[in-house]
Amino acid sequence: MERSLDLTSKGPVMLLTGYQSPAAIRRTGTKRIEAWLKNRKVKGAAALARTAVKAARAQRTALPDEKLAAAMVVRLAKGVMALD
Repeated sequence: MERSLDLTSKGPVMLLTGYQSPAAIRRTGTKRIEAWLKNRKVKGAAALARTAVKAARAQRTALPDEKLAAAMVVRLAKGVMALD
């Protein structure tokens, strides 16, 4: 997923504050992620949602400590957003 998302942009970082794992992105789907991003005033929400879901569908490997990593990503992403 990190290859598909430009993590130097605000939109993908905002996405990571709500959805960190490919499984969560696949479960949620394009429409709901797009709506979630639009509610947070992310420009290009539709394209970002499509890109994220496409990347999540291509990634099927789950890591043993994925939940722990997801919790760390949330904290880091929120910290980056607070800097802006």
